[in-house]
Amino acid sequence: MMQKQIFSNWVLLVLLVSAMTFWQAVFTPTKTNATCIYFLDVGQGDSAYIRTKEGNDILIDAGPDARVLGALQKVMLMGDKEIDLLMLTHPDKDHIGGVDEILNHYQAKEIWYNGDNDKSQTFQDAWRAIQDEKKDGASILSPVKNQTKIFGLNTFSIVYTGQNPDDDNANSLVAMFSEADWDALFMADLTADFESQIAPQDIEILKVGHHGSKNSTSEWLLDNFQPEIAVISVGKNSYGHPTQMVLDKLADRAIKIHRTDKEGTVKICHQ
Repeated sequence: MMQKQIFSNWVLLVLLVSAMTFWQAVFTPTKTNATCIYFLDVGQGDSAYIRTKEGNDILIDAGPDARVLGALQKVMLMGDKEIDLLMLTHPDKDHIGGVDEILNHYQAKEIWYNGDNDKSQTFQDAWRAIQDEKKDGASILSPVKNQTKIFGLNTFSIVYTGQNPDDDNANSLVAMFSEADWDALFMADLTADFESQIAPQDIEILKVGHHGSKNSTSEWLLDNFQPEIAVISVGKNSYGHPTQMVLDKLADRAIKIHRTDKEGTVKICHQ
């Protein structure tokens, strides 16, 4: 009787371990030979995660709230608890609302922000988390235009920094991520009036400015950068984002459109 019980327990243990291994394989992101950009589904807000072929982790903005943590955990490798670079484009809540949650769970080696201060509670919470990260060894800086960080075969460059203290959106940090001839432009919430200050070049991916607002994504931008793919980070909102005007501009140029409100997290990879 005892032998039967031991055998039964052993069979149950084997089945349990097998099941855990199977489900871990299903739900755990795996290493690939590709560089991937994930435009995270965080609702009405912005957050994009880049993982390079060499295993570097870059996070651009942190969405409006703690939802960013769950979205990030679905795509980061299990056990990876370091972010090489966290860039916060500007202090609007829908871009920094999840910063404290991210920094409670991950260690950021370097944090870039646009230098603006804000009196909101959201910014104060984010700033406190950033200062705690600094005590743990993180570098904190406000990058200048053309500042570049190299990650193996990849470059991450600031192509625009604002100088308008009265306009958060106009002060957005705009960044270009490049791997060989594959380029992605992250427009944050920059308005059309300032888009022409970015040096033109052909790109593959455009993170559409300001969630598809009518005040961003000018014809000049689209004609001078000629993106193949446009990603709109957006959720349920009362602003009319994305506007039909922007959708029409993209469609008129046969630019493939992805939307996080329609598709969830959008993944685009480069082999």
